[in-house]
Amino acid sequence: MTKDPCTNAATSRSFDAASYRRRPLRKIRLTSSFCSSSSITWCPPPKWTLHAKTRSMEKGAEKFALSEEQLRSLAMTDGLTGLANRRAFDETLDREWRRTVGSAGQMSLLLLDIDRFKGFNDKYGHQVGDDCLRAVAAAIRDVLHRPGDLASRYGGEELAVILPDTDGEGALEIAERLRLAIENLGLPHGDNPEGGGRVTVSIGSATALSRSGGTIRMPEGLLLAADTALYKAKHKGRNRVEAALLLASEGPDAA
Repeated sequence: MTKDPCTNAATSRSFDAASYRRRPLRKIRLTSSFCSSSSITWCPPPKWTLHAKTRSMEKGAEKFALSEEQLRSLAMTDGLTGLANRRAFDETLDREWRRTVGSAGQMSLLLLDIDRFKGFNDKYGHQVGDDCLRAVAAAIRDVLHRPGDLASRYGGEELAVILPDTDGEGALEIAERLRLAIENLGLPHGDNPEGGGRVTVSIGSATALSRSGGTIRMPEGLLLAADTALYKAKHKGRNRVEAALLLASEGPDAA
């Protein structure tokens, strides 16, 4: 037998319907004391505490700013190749051309296309095709060393390289180095007889000079010229470089 904590009556350890009936609760007097308001004083926190909190908030802001920078970097990067994506390419091309106009200088653009890449995907599978794109992107990064140069994935198997302050001769030299670096990867490509059964690229190089009297709209004209040169490289047998030169208006938005 035990005593009910509410009624102090003896009860059995077994529980029946009576166990669930409402029983009166014992009244308990709660007492408390409060200090008069006049006796309560407020003391400001020590200065070192405020300084510590300020430093903590500043560090938090720095971390947040860094996160924003990282997010922007991710938003401008191609997820497959690690190169700049099309958005980054468009923004950089427009910015560099405006800078070229401001200095009455010149700039170049390379468009690279992996030769017969559809046949490569069909023969070896899309997973190997993705690996091929990564290998080609890595070879491009190894060739480019100037901080202003930008390599990007323009679309599909087509890649682009923006070369600020680069004349036609310099662009051709870099293009040939890129072509050789990719050929020397030695990646097998049985459906590419022009490349000797290896993965190769065709490259179109275009150089634009900002000069008085130029009439070609920029930077669209530079893209069109590089694309036309790329078409010629493919038409002439692939695994080669073709170049174009154009004079552009000194106004960045001129038609």
